Amino acid sequence: CGPPFDPVSCHCLWHVGTGNTVTADAWSSVAQDHYITVTVHYVVDAELREKVLHTRAVYVSQTGSAVTEEIDSILDEFEVKSKVVAVTVDNAANMLNALYK
Repeated sequence: CGPPFDPVSCHCLWHVGTGNTVTADAWSSVAQDHYITVTVHYVVDAELREKVLHTRAVYVSQTGSAVTEEIDSILDEFEVKSKVVAVTVDNAANMLNALYK
């Protein structure tokens, strides 16, 4: 992991086991800039933990396909994609479409 990520926090992700969940949210700033945030949720020593993996600016239309690509890219970047068993999103049409891609 590189800046702006804390190397200690990133190091913890390498020890994340299987059976993790992810939440993803697409949102807009007051200036109407579009972003997506992906958070991983996991258990360590019977304690639920979570780490925001990335909040990324999105410069293309937030279609289901674009959201899928962004989520996949973030999960690949942190090498946790194969460890995820469930993804939770809100009921916005583009987010729901992203889950079915």
